[in-house]
Amino acid sequence: MTYRGYIKNGVAVLDGTVKLPEGTPVVVSACIKEHDTVRATCAINSDGYHVKAGMVGTVVSLYGRGEAFAVEFPDLPDGPAVMTVRENEVEPTGPGANESH
Repeated sequence: MTYRGYIKNGVAVLDGTVKLPEGTPVVVSACIKEHDTVRATCAINSDGYHVKAGMVGTVVSLYGRGEAFAVEFPDLPDGPAVMTVRENEVEPTGPGANESH
């Protein structure tokens, strides 16, 4: 399950009226937005292309609420390509990577 929210005074605040049982473990990660630079966290095979873990690309579009992205990877063997990747296949990198958007 994915919940969206923001950081206020150093505390994660979830959107809506989400109620979780006391002690529920959660993971908070930075949001990725258009034009962010991202790194592949695993090998990705999508749209007929192959990206190795660690390759870097630029987000050109978001799908849904960030469940997937169109990412341009410039350093593929056959030249640059735009691929569809899921949110768990990339991570933010570069300036602002640890900021919440």
